[in-house]
Amino acid sequence: MGDRIEARVIEDVKQKHKLIVARGAQVTGRLRRLDEDLEHAGRFIIALEFTEIETAGRRVPFIAQLEHLKTASLWLKVLRQRDLSLPAQTYTPDSPDIPAAPGVGILLAKDTTEILPKGLIMTWRSLEYR
Repeated sequence: MGDRIEARVIEDVKQKHKLIVARGAQVTGRLRRLDEDLEHAGRFIIALEFTEIETAGRRVPFIAQLEHLKTASLWLKVLRQRDLSLPAQTYTPDSPDIPAAPGVGILLAKDTTEILPKGLIMTWRSLEYR
């Protein structure tokens, strides 16, 4: 754990028709968690933490929440985290033991041979930076 991870933005990100992040920008972070699900043999919980994005020649904090995966894998899915705006004791039914954190995406995989397959597309929703 702690290994560096990198991703690329595959389409321009705009806000009110203004370019915020250009296609090709690099997002970096680290592998935050890789654990076998003790309640379900053969399943693994993976946490990816993206912390920084390099755009227009400068580095800025990456503050977002993982929304969706697009992959051919039938065994890789997003685990829902509790809503960042809710009190600490409030969790969603899908993942009562996984607290939310900005920039962290939690995935569930059935197989470790190809946890993050080539061509995996992740959709993140930006959050307010405080």
